[in-house]
Amino acid sequence: MDSNASLIPAGGMSQSTAATVQTVARLEQSIRSRSETDHKFLNWWIWFLLLSWITLGIATLYYFYRRMSRIDAFSRRKQTYYDVLIEFTERRADVAGAASAIRPLTEQMRAALAEASQTSLKPIGAGLNLLLTFITLGIWGWVVIYKVNRAWDDRQRFEAAFDDQLGQAWLQLGLLTHPITFKVDEGKRRNFWLWLLLSIVTLGIWYLVWDYRTFTDPDRLYPEYHSVEDAVLQIARTA
Repeated sequence: MDSNASLIPAGGMSQSTAATVQTVARLEQSIRSRSETDHKFLNWWIWFLLLSWITLGIATLYYFYRRMSRIDAFSRRKQTYYDVLIEFTERRADVAGAASAIRPLTEQMRAALAEASQTSLKPIGAGLNLLLTFITLGIWGWVVIYKVNRAWDDRQRFEAAFDDQLGQAWLQLGLLTHPITFKVDEGKRRNFWLWLLLSIVTLGIWYLVWDYRTFTDPDRLYPEYHSVEDAVLQIARTA
């Protein structure tokens, strides 16, 4: 049986309502897939003090790759999530007869998403960057560090802006009584060149702090993302 069948009343529904129900099912799927993408790594101290040494550096290469691939998987999941939310909002506006008021907002959201998919939400490309790091004997690794250093901050700031616009649209549609808010972690904004300079001045000691931060960056972000997603899904289900 179709997993979406339980969402459809026995008496049937209009075409527009049925399409909205299917969109909610896709939204739920995009959120459920976070179990496959939003992973925390093992304790950094275990990796640094134990695994990196007993594996003769193999674990270091593995987590170098995984930091990128984790960002890539998260980015793809969130792009689908954002796209489905925009579609859901437009369908709800059509059903409510508020398309003319809501469409300008959703068009802005779609344009911002299209731009972000080429900038702040663009996957890093873990495989290619790992290959380039090998080919350049590690030099390209600093480009990777630059990308990873800013990746989670870029993504959380887009999330905050998107949620703000989504909240405006849903308030107009009467789906909300208060705005949707995403709490930005300002600690994720780090100046690459400053942190690189500090790493050099401290003979690599500060780099360990930097490495710990990039290793654990999403650990505090995931709960905030998931809290917002769960709230959004609950509203969409009851709309």
